[in-house]
Amino acid sequence: MIAAGQLVHRGRLIGRVAADLVLDQLDSAAEPLAPGESYLALLTAGPTGITVTKSHRASVPARPSAPSWAPVLTVLEVLYQDTGNSEIAATSLEDLRLVDRYQADPGPGLQLRLHPGRAIAGGALRVHSTPTTLLLPPNATTALWQRASGAWELAASSEGPPETTALGPLWLATTDAPA
Repeated sequence: MIAAGQLVHRGRLIGRVAADLVLDQLDSAAEPLAPGESYLALLTAGPTGITVTKSHRASVPARPSAPSWAPVLTVLEVLYQDTGNSEIAATSLEDLRLVDRYQADPGPGLQLRLHPGRAIAGGALRVHSTPTTLLLPPNATTALWQRASGAWELAASSEGPPETTALGPLWLATTDAPA
């Protein structure tokens, strides 16, 4: 199932309703998977909806190229299953969405996944171009700051900024798990 959502594609805001995504046991050449084989399915978003681009089957398949001007949402691995049905485990899914403005998502355990983005702070435009995973301390409320150098700083929420030109706090994250 692909959730409903919106995206900006080539300057246009496009809304999509939730839809089922069916992946079979056939690779991009319509060859069936054999034991020990899989293929990668690249999900991209375009003006007409979600596009699925499959790779060729292999024991270690290569990622297919995305269609031009199509932002990549995720790559998932479809493993051989003798039932003929394809069930995708969470471990076979790589989320590649890029959400601007330093969007944060919970990661596994005590991790915080921070998306790329741009922001003005300290009199300068700051740009961070790759997703970053940060490890949060257990049983604490932590503030996330960005230093003028672009480095991320996690500090107790009761503390002030690590420097006068720091951007933030961008997020306050509370964990309730042991180390």
